[in-house]
Amino acid sequence: MTRDVPRVRGRSRRRGADDSPGAGPVGRHPGDADGPLLRAVGLSRVYGEDESLVRAVDGVDLDVPAGQTLAVTGPSGCGKSTLLQLLGGLDRPSDGEVWLGGQRIDHLGERALARLRRRGVGFVFQDFHLMDELTAAENVELPALLTGASPRTARHCAAELLDRVGLADRARHLPSELSGGQRQRVAIARALVNEPLVVLADEPTGNLDSAATHDVLRLFGELRAAGQTLVVVTHDERVASKRDRRIAELAEVVTELGEEIAQLTFDPAAPEVRPESLTDYRRALDSYGNARDALDGRDLERVRQELTYARNALVRLDARAHGLPVANPAWADWRSGPLR
Repeated sequence: MTRDVPRVRGRSRRRGADDSPGAGPVGRHPGDADGPLLRAVGLSRVYGEDESLVRAVDGVDLDVPAGQTLAVTGPSGCGKSTLLQLLGGLDRPSDGEVWLGGQRIDHLGERALARLRRRGVGFVFQDFHLMDELTAAENVELPALLTGASPRTARHCAAELLDRVGLADRARHLPSELSGGQRQRVAIARALVNEPLVVLADEPTGNLDSAATHDVLRLFGELRAAGQTLVVVTHDERVASKRDRRIAELAEVVTELGEEIAQLTFDPAAPEVRPESLTDYRRALDSYGNARDALDGRDLERVRQELTYARNALVRLDARAHGLPVANPAWADWRSGPLR
């Protein structure tokens, strides 16, 4: 049976001969400091047999480093949600491995897997999966209570999260009294209440208007900046490509910076070179290298910072070459000059 397959945007990998993930405990921070937080190795899920065989997920390898966002895109029915369920321990793979925080989770017993899901994984489902008889606040509180939090702590966390997703005034409303977009935001707050290692979101903005979508993506951005790992499944290319466009823009700027440095006529070994000019030249080279490394790690804030350092080193270098004062140069933006 021929079918579309999900596309993964992020740091994917192929297996090598000595790719043996190390074991370690699951907690609120990665247990394998040298490896990804979330890893899939040869992950497959098939249904049926013979002519009715369906390969929902077929040999997926992926790595998700801590603090990174992975977008899985593709048309409806291509296996995106199945992949998410396998990564979160909601389904068992037909073949392959799933590792979270340095621990292999696909062969855990049901009780151990349930404990891991409660503490290590936050889920945002496409259909919300809220408890109809509980208020918005109670839905958010419930996972915290199940992990042993006191009622007071659970209420405080729920109130804080509902405020962050813009639903503080709907805390006592039942799901039936909320719009689809509001129910989805409650589901997001619920996913975050236990500060999970990874949040797995299935179409998190599918039922939100443009303004609410912006708010949710901004919240996810804040979580990522704080070290939260996210895997977002979506068929909406606009959601998946927003971060990709920023990465592509910065990659182009880094490339242009490298070309500009390569074209310099500066000779660091020349006897007339002033020490401060040599310092700026080396700073530009170092910052360019750091920007490339940060881009590989998808640390966009670090990329911007290093581009700013390199840009200003080149500005000072150029000013000295033309006999201009550089004692107190204005800091240039990373987009300024030839890099705009």
